[in-house]
Amino acid sequence: MDSEVAGTMESIKAAENKLDHKLIMGTDESKAKWHLVSKDTLYDYHPELSDDVKTTWKNINDAEETLGVTFEDADSVV
Repeated sequence: MDSEVAGTMESIKAAENKLDHKLIMGTDESKAKWHLVSKDTLYDYHPELSDDVKTTWKNINDAEETLGVTFEDADSVV
């Protein structure tokens, strides 16, 4: 153990004695107490686009083709 880790361990011990409280980390009890329920929920990072969004993108593509410009170039046309 290096001197920095040893110093940290001594600081923790001193704080525990001063506060009359024992830190518990990484135990089943502490994991249950500090469990983040939000991590239990799976998130769909690639949901299907709504019909409105699909229609909007189709209209953008059609307009780009008709006008001969791309969406990125639209600011320079106006």
